[in-house]
Amino acid sequence: MWKQPISDKVTVIIGAVFFLALVISAWVPQPCPWLRHEIIGCPVKPVLAPLTPEQQDIQRVPHQDILTMYGFFQVPAQDYRAETHIRFSYRQTGKPQIVYLQIKKADGTHSIALVTHPLLLSLSWPAVTSPSIRLYQQSPTYTSLDQFSSHLPPATELAADPVAAAQYNLDSHQYTSLDTLTSLSGIKYILTTYSPPQMDGGWSLYDQEFNLQDAAVDRQNQIEGSLYFPNARANPQPFLLSTVHIDYTKIRK
Repeated sequence: MWKQPISDKVTVIIGAVFFLALVISAWVPQPCPWLRHEIIGCPVKPVLAPLTPEQQDIQRVPHQDILTMYGFFQVPAQDYRAETHIRFSYRQTGKPQIVYLQIKKADGTHSIALVTHPLLLSLSWPAVTSPSIRLYQQSPTYTSLDQFSSHLPPATELAADPVAAAQYNLDSHQYTSLDTLTSLSGIKYILTTYSPPQMDGGWSLYDQEFNLQDAAVDRQNQIEGSLYFPNARANPQPFLLSTVHIDYTKIRK
């Protein structure tokens, strides 16, 4: 009877051991099994470049990227809402945009304030202010908003955002819409609900008080709101919005 040579048996045993070692080493948790490294090599992981200071600043604030005309949010409601603070952080990564804060009411969604506008970001004009309105003046003319409302300047010299114009019952022929302007050439007065934000690194901090007593409240006791970007289609870069917080100054009147 023919017997397999001992050398052949040794070869088979060595091959089996080699294969078994390869299988085991592949399952052992290590960056690269030594046997695999010796036979076929291991993939080299790419070395990631460190984050830039700007990237680090962006990542430290949880946020959503908004590329559409609306960024929606919900906040909890309470019965007394006449003194309500709305707070959030935002950051513009592309061309500065026009942004309005909106709240859903029983008869539809309404803008309640201008959050930011490209022409107002670096404006240094003096302003007469109230809790919800600012009147910027190229040269001081009015000492109060009451004086302004009693003696309006020419429409060609007055720019206003729609929310501010509505609060003062201005007809469209009494002012120039701030949303249509690309420069302030010829404008001497700006009536607006915009308020310059505080800065936290590259983030703008928005914190304003509103009367939300007429806001619609859904069955989950939530108020629906949004940020509205009328020119979003012209800007391919995202607008970064943090979580929107709401603070009620008082539980009841």
